[in-house]
Amino acid sequence: MTTLEQHLATTHGVASTSRLLSLGFTNRALSRAVTKGSVLRVRQGWYALPDVSPDVATAARVGGSLGCVSALRRAGVWLPADSRIHVSVSQHASRLRTDGASVVHWSRFAHPDAPAIMPVADALAQAALCLPREFALVALDSALNKKLVTTHELERSFSRLPLKARHLLSLCDASSQSGLETLARHRLKRWRMRVRTQVKISGVGRVDVLIGERLVLELDGRGFHDDDNSFEEDRRRDLELHRLGYIVIRLSYRQVMEQWSRAEQVVRALVQRRDHLWPRSSR
Repeated sequence: MTTLEQHLATTHGVASTSRLLSLGFTNRALSRAVTKGSVLRVRQGWYALPDVSPDVATAARVGGSLGCVSALRRAGVWLPADSRIHVSVSQHASRLRTDGASVVHWSRFAHPDAPAIMPVADALAQAALCLPREFALVALDSALNKKLVTTHELERSFSRLPLKARHLLSLCDASSQSGLETLARHRLKRWRMRVRTQVKISGVGRVDVLIGERLVLELDGRGFHDDDNSFEEDRRRDLELHRLGYIVIRLSYRQVMEQWSRAEQVVRALVQRRDHLWPRSSR
């Protein structure tokens, strides 16, 4: 027979009283586990293991599930930094224990017996209403690229959202390897540029972004170039691209996230001069 502790281990360390009682555990067994110290009562009607993840415990104490960007970050989705804990609660929730470190979402996806961590598809739909549009697209691309969700699951979750949020699904690109690629692609396409990501070039491999025919953007996110080999490989690739006639612009995380307008001015100037296209003699 599964013990209370064993069951909690299968539910991210947290479960509601109603859920536990429906599985055959008794109020007496719950009280006995709390007295013994093998289980904690994190809130009226909610129990958790002592080593439960702090963010999951916080969501339970508030009165809901870990949702939106907090659930997505735990799943491995690429997102900008956000130290707050996003909690999904049912639309009729009350007596919530909130603080400045938590963001509460009264959600159509939540219910009293919802899992401790919101499913990825529902968390993405919630993020589409919470995040700036381009960062919601970043999250969608990342989840699809990592195969954390299927298009069918997304369509089902997004079907409950307003039309503007549902439109994001038509902008997704599962080939995008990072949030920086998604941001660059989305921002440049607003200027009606021909933009492709992860384009394979012989002798080089895949480049992050190709604008037109020969303007290459390489995007160096945080955590790259931690060793000499990766640094040297990037320089080899850049040199080979120049030899083949491509124009290469290499941008850092900060240049994309904080200084994009300057980078965009350079790209637009090159496009206006038609430098993104092969000269007729090369064709």
